[in-house]
Amino acid sequence: MDIDETIGVTFAESHFPEVRKLMYQTINLGFFSPPSVELLKAIIEEKLFESLPLEINREGFQQGLALLRAWFASLDERNLEDRAAQLNEDYNKLFVDPCQLLAPPWESVYRTEERATADLTTLKVREFYGRHGLAYVLKHKEPEDHYSVELEFMAELIRRQSYYLRTGIVKEALYLFKEQQRFLEEHLLKWSLDFTLSVIQNAHTEYFQGMALLAHEFLMWDYDLLTRKGS
Repeated sequence: MDIDETIGVTFAESHFPEVRKLMYQTINLGFFSPPSVELLKAIIEEKLFESLPLEINREGFQQGLALLRAWFASLDERNLEDRAAQLNEDYNKLFVDPCQLLAPPWESVYRTEERATADLTTLKVREFYGRHGLAYVLKHKEPEDHYSVELEFMAELIRRQSYYLRTGIVKEALYLFKEQQRFLEEHLLKWSLDFTLSVIQNAHTEYFQGMALLAHEFLMWDYDLLTRKGS
């Protein structure tokens, strides 16, 4: 798929933000929670990784996609529950269990020498959310700079941008466009590579390895898109 053909004559006239929002929601499936049997069945039924709305020509993205397609191709009714249990165990070791936290999912860990959570970085992320009238509802249980929450925030900015494009409020849409670029620059891309590499190196399942590859490569691609269209 040629990106300029997808976007059309002008970025503001396109429905492309909806595609980007869907991609953020898709890659977030690897980090929000361990996939349930029901979610795995839905992904198989919808052939999600066989028909992504974007075909991104980046080596890492294609590697991640190949891992995910092969992993899902190995699933059937006989092993689905066992595979879901494996994902749950892998997810807890990577992102949850304090005794063996292999890939901490918080920005502040990767941006401080002390590898501490809930520091100044977290406050800056919270301020960014607040500027858009958003507050992470689980802030007392999980720091706001969780990878999944930052991906959700990007999806929300894109959703709002898409609304303003449809209603012809171009000035607000352009502001949200710039905010997406800024959030990637100041936050997600400051730590995404280190985090996703930790996932790739420590995950025991191709599912999380594939999702990590897909996530970082998409973020890099998306930032390049915003930079080119904003120049």
